[in-house]
Amino acid sequence: MSKGHTHCPSSSQEVCKRMSSLLALLAFPLIGCTAALFPPYGQTQPPPTCPPPVQQPPHSDLCVPPRSPQGHGIVYGCKDPSNVTADDFFTCGLNVPGNTSNPYGSNVTYVTDFNIPSLKGQKLSIARLDLNINAVVALNIHLTASKLLIVIRGRILVGFITPNGKLITKILVAGDVFLFPKGLINFQINVDVDISIALLAFNSERPRTIVIGENIFGAAPPVPLAALERSFRANQAIIDAIKAQF
Repeated sequence: MSKGHTHCPSSSQEVCKRMSSLLALLAFPLIGCTAALFPPYGQTQPPPTCPPPVQQPPHSDLCVPPRSPQGHGIVYGCKDPSNVTADDFFTCGLNVPGNTSNPYGSNVTYVTDFNIPSLKGQKLSIARLDLNINAVVALNIHLTASKLLIVIRGRILVGFITPNGKLITKILVAGDVFLFPKGLINFQINVDVDISIALLAFNSERPRTIVIGENIFGAAPPVPLAALERSFRANQAIIDAIKAQF
């Protein structure tokens, strides 16, 4: 048997030749790569040829989208920096109490990139929360933001539910601050004998809020009855009574 060759029976000579050729083809790239990565001792290897770096567009920390004609909607692009004014960074109205004439007795007045276009891309927004006597902020979640609540006036019972079902609650007074993690069910209740006011800060320029009761029982078309009965372990009469409130 020749050294360095595979011995095959005569009946399998053709098959062996083909397999040897295939193995040689597979081994060639590996040998080449190994030689390139680990040159013989004492020899230097020229630096590998790298593709040219990707040219990034000029970066700007200041991009103020133009206001849409109706003052809302999606607007792309940035204003010419030479045309930017103080009004692009300004809004007013958080000193005005919100309308709490609703079933919850509460109101949230948001300041988002709809109000201040320059908030676009800043991951920041703020809101005013007004709570009438015995008012609540119904069970809700914020899909895109965590929330900080800062009490300005009154006493507010706040809470959220952790993913494993633990209820976290605390009564806050003026000057207290509380964090609601993103995506968790949360609520606020006015436990003062008078109105309560708070500021809300979000790490999103447009925090999406879903009010759970309205979303489930006020959906159109309605959620199938079987899904509601099984989910809440209630019969049709109870489900119908709840849906009538929405």
